[in-house]
Amino acid sequence: MDRCIPTRRKPGGIRGWEWITNESFGYTFNANFANNSGGVENALEIANVSPFNWNDLADTSTRNSYIIEYVPGIATDVTMFTQRALFPGSFDGVWTSSSDGGFRTYDSFSVRFDTLLRQVTWQAMIVGQTSLETPITTDFQLGFYSDALGQPGTELDQQTLSAADVARVFVGTRELFGRSHNVYNYTATLSNPVLVNAGANYWFSPFSKQATFNPTHSWMGGEGVDNLSYQDNLFNGDRSTRFSDRAFSVRGLNAAVTVPEPGTLALFALPLIGFAVYRKRHA
Repeated sequence: MDRCIPTRRKPGGIRGWEWITNESFGYTFNANFANNSGGVENALEIANVSPFNWNDLADTSTRNSYIIEYVPGIATDVTMFTQRALFPGSFDGVWTSSSDGGFRTYDSFSVRFDTLLRQVTWQAMIVGQTSLETPITTDFQLGFYSDALGQPGTELDQQTLSAADVARVFVGTRELFGRSHNVYNYTATLSNPVLVNAGANYWFSPFSKQATFNPTHSWMGGEGVDNLSYQDNLFNGDRSTRFSDRAFSVRGLNAAVTVPEPGTLALFALPLIGFAVYRKRHA
């Protein structure tokens, strides 16, 4: 259970029960069993009574064996961090585009494992002077930055990708300033993996390079926990605080894990009934 999300609830909810890799999963609770008895039931089990659906129980329980999830080996990328888009339910776009200046926006992330980042996604609205203008991005500058006292610090890596090499998927329109504007999801595969360390705070910035300022590339709001992002005004050098999060995710490889030996895999061959699975926590 991601306890940092105020909209969580049992069962279900936005960013409720998840695997440690941020993957959501479907489940059905036994009737009256999802009760968080005593306020300490922070684990799940497959109930040992028919119809063998999910039940919550204290994470100090030792009566059962455990279902273990490990991050796959180097052959598979997994989502290491995500902030789901608020669109279409809410709007909070922030410019992150340029034309002889412009604005660059940053949001923070951290990962639970030393990770080789290989892919990033984000959502943006194209805000023009007329309705339904299309993107004019020529290149994207994808920047990764250290943390400096809770703000974007030193640039650690920046990769420039042609707009043609970044996947773009139309997801809908949004009304703003009396006009309709197109909203897209973007997915970029990095030219070179970026190594980030477990537990450290980093900042990501997708920056649209374009010949004219309008239509702007406006990074859409996301469902985070700190309600904080930053925007640099590249015309005058000022930095402003945006009290909201951005919609984005990072995917990559666990830099430390190896694929288990066949003997290790045998540990998973335990009886189905009575397994417990821990939910993830945030400090």
